[in-house]
Amino acid sequence: AAFRSGQPLPAALCYVPAEVHYKICKDTSSSGGSSAVAGGRGTLLTVHEVPSDGRQSQKKLSRGVIEVKKGGCLLATGEEYCNSYGLWVKLNKKQLEEFASGCDLEEGWILQCNHSEGGYRLVPVESPDRTQRQQLLFGVDYKPVSSWEQVVDMSYSLRLGVKRKIVEQDDDAVQKLRFVPPTWNYECDEDLVHFLFDHIGKEDENLGRIKQYVDSIDVSSFMEECNVGCLTDNYNDTYWESDGSQGQHWIRLHMKKGTIVKKLILTVNATDDNYMPKRIAVYGGELENLKKLSDLPIDENLIGDVCVLEDMTTHQPVIEIRIVECRGWVSEKTNASGEDRKS
Repeated sequence: AAFRSGQPLPAALCYVPAEVHYKICKDTSSSGGSSAVAGGRGTLLTVHEVPSDGRQSQKKLSRGVIEVKKGGCLLATGEEYCNSYGLWVKLNKKQLEEFASGCDLEEGWILQCNHSEGGYRLVPVESPDRTQRQQLLFGVDYKPVSSWEQVVDMSYSLRLGVKRKIVEQDDDAVQKLRFVPPTWNYECDEDLVHFLFDHIGKEDENLGRIKQYVDSIDVSSFMEECNVGCLTDNYNDTYWESDGSQGQHWIRLHMKKGTIVKKLILTVNATDDNYMPKRIAVYGGELENLKKLSDLPIDENLIGDVCVLEDMTTHQPVIEIRIVECRGWVSEKTNASGEDRKS
């Protein structure tokens, strides 16, 4: 209705934090490279003038490199951009000059993570100094509001007690989101409809009966006809087949908030010869701090289900199933299902 009448969208719905601190974490379960390179004293991150969209190579759009010291944090704006290369975060001129004095860019973009490659990821974290001050002032559990979902909730819901503080917003980014771009036309409407049709809800369809408990599934790699959707399509004759390097095979479940796993089951088939897993480890927790939950051998003659995790008592935001060993150390085949979970 707001778009049709030319009115701006509510500011709370378009909230973007002014600053976000990122910690650099290495994704040890991934086999690819990324735009971040480990240096002797820290990590080197490539800065782009604009996010690469494939029409120009990333190398041509690269405008330099910044180094984040080991154990340090990267300060960026809350503005993000997503395309086929992955998710990008924006640094303003002041933030760029913190790492490269005399920088002539008004803004720069850094690849936060990549849909198809692993390596280093920028993980949002609370500023250590800010967290320490807040804990002293407000207690250990105090945490400011820093997402648009939380801001909408704070702005429009009725609640008792003192409202939590909202992190300062990025006014320019918020204004961009509140209004329809001046170049928007009917063709843009069509493109948006096609995009939503191709992407929204498709993942839920692939999740099958576990969509009540899992938001999304990532895998280390896959063969074209044996993709991630084959894990949960409820057909025993389909399977996921990885296409990565030896020892780099994993399934990552992003769990719905509050879900507690009672049983996590894989279906394996001993007739798959070299594709048959021999040992599986399951990790859980926050993506940047996964801890081992189970580690078990698999009967090489098994054709059927094997429970790889059960009777959890706490919510695990991310559950990662790693195929540690298989018969021939080539692409593994497996089918996954989840049963008897509660939230």
